[in-house]
Amino acid sequence: MVRRVAKTKNAAASQELFESVAAAWLRHNRETWSTHHYERNSGLIRRYLLPSIGKLPIDSIDESYLFGVLKKVYDSGTKELARRTRAVAAQIFSHGRAFHFCKFNPAKGMADNPYFKKPPVTHHKALPQEQRKKRLKLLLPSRQT
Repeated sequence: MVRRVAKTKNAAASQELFESVAAAWLRHNRETWSTHHYERNSGLIRRYLLPSIGKLPIDSIDESYLFGVLKKVYDSGTKELARRTRAVAAQIFSHGRAFHFCKFNPAKGMADNPYFKKPPVTHHKALPQEQRKKRLKLLLPSRQT
């Protein structure tokens, strides 16, 4: 009897689709997030994860398959979005593990993957002195004495 119950639970968990776990994760966090944060995360899921893995059972997605999905995003030039999408996927898989929909988190192991290099930070150069004066005049209200 115990085996039959365990077998039934495992079969039900393996049929849980990634898109339904992602939707549950978004609902679970919506109250504590700002509107901007919620929209950014749901947009990453909608644009980069759901087309490739949304209809797959969450327990069937392995690290190599997820790597291929994220590699396409990274190689398209949106390197930082690929890194953020991996982080969001890791949180969704963690949510799935907490509710026993999957046994492992394939995105967690990719956090230090050398392929997904962090893009270099570029800083703006300081304005020349002549341009600073012009900008300050535009920004500061004129003072009449």
